[in-house]
Amino acid sequence: DMQKLSTLPAVFDKPAGAVTAGNSAQISDGCAWLILASDMAVEKYKLTSRAKLIDCHWAGLEPAEMGLGPVHATTPLLQRHNLTINDIDYWEINEAFAGQVLACIAAWNDENYCRENLHISNAFGRLDQAKLNLHGGGISLGHPVGASGARIALHAINVLQRKNWDKAIATLCIGGGQGGAMLIQRVDNTNSIANSRLNTESENADEIKPESESALQPESETESTSNVEFASNTESETELKSASVSTINPSN
Repeated sequence: DMQKLSTLPAVFDKPAGAVTAGNSAQISDGCAWLILASDMAVEKYKLTSRAKLIDCHWAGLEPAEMGLGPVHATTPLLQRHNLTINDIDYWEINEAFAGQVLACIAAWNDENYCRENLHISNAFGRLDQAKLNLHGGGISLGHPVGASGARIALHAINVLQRKNWDKAIATLCIGGGQGGAMLIQRVDNTNSIANSRLNTESENADEIKPESESALQPESETESTSNVEFASNTESETELKSASVSTINPSN
């Protein structure tokens, strides 16, 4: 009921604020389960890759503007690979607040903001919202801090496979003034069992509800990672959407 939502009091700026309990992410319990593996580990353990983590980027900005972290992390990530907003087939932006996601979209499309804060001469571009958070975000699904990063990455992978799309961005803001983003590419060699499961799932039942800033915490302010794959074991075909993040050390 939009009329009831409009009567909710502001949370932060009491007299004139627009952020309320109705347009903010729920603090929820949730989990997501992924395997990250190097090419060597994929071959050694006979894993089936679902997607490849092409690169990631971490950025810092004014703590008071932490919600714009996805803009500051994603822009240099795409520039590094000579990609534009329109080259990305699907976007998952962790929805801490409705206004926060809308602000990111507006910032990318604002020439002055891009010139003064991203140091590029023109607006970076208009993000097509038909490619964004197709099945809901933190407001509708919940935001389990510590799991949301894994959830949005997994959901992006599922959407790429279901839609037969190529590239996705999963990005989030981080309290204190940071942003993280990862560039994901679909891998075509998912076996028939996994494909069958994806095709029979309902469009709205990809993962157990979740979202988080700490699931993608950086080891340093900026870092990039390549040639790492999201994989499943071909023998057990464990469900790739539930319960924790496992990492296979590339040196093994």
